[in-house]
Amino acid sequence: IDGQVINSYDGKTHPFTITDSTVGPASGCHTLPGVGQASYRATRVLIRNHPDGFRISGPNVTIEDSYVKLCSRGGDHYDGVEDYPEGANVVIRHNTIDQRGAPDHTAPIFLTKVRNLTVADNLVMGGTYSIRVYAQGGGPITVRNNRAVNGAWDYGPVDADCGSIAWSGNQLVEIDANYLVTRVIGALPC
Repeated sequence: IDGQVINSYDGKTHPFTITDSTVGPASGCHTLPGVGQASYRATRVLIRNHPDGFRISGPNVTIEDSYVKLCSRGGDHYDGVEDYPEGANVVIRHNTIDQRGAPDHTAPIFLTKVRNLTVADNLVMGGTYSIRVYAQGGGPITVRNNRAVNGAWDYGPVDADCGSIAWSGNQLVEIDANYLVTRVIGALPC
């Protein structure tokens, strides 16, 4: 799919599932998010050459086993997974989100107003912070067993409302060119 997959049209949301698909042009940098908005499941999706990967703008979103390689067009903030304006019942599980090489960025995972959120088993790199999770939408919020590539961020690995998040098992790691973990540096504190 050379463009994007968005399911909000004429004030209505149309639930969908996308599996084993590539979203984004082979070259350049598309202007809009790759996949969104609400009531969707994305499994084994490659998003390429989009400034924003997955957009969450409502309830019931599951993103799993996917790979996002972001680009940037200058002047904006871009994210691998972002809620805008908010979401609920969201699972972000076992994805690789690479924001390195996209100079205009915010975070591979940037979630601020999601209720009932699980972020688990992801590998993230790049961004101002690699994991940004806030509890402005309420709880419960679980962030567990994620891996952030050491030193791939601008300011730090995590920016989060730590007192409102169930945080466990997250690690700082080093990887090779194939995204395989070559070394666990240690725990990734919140």
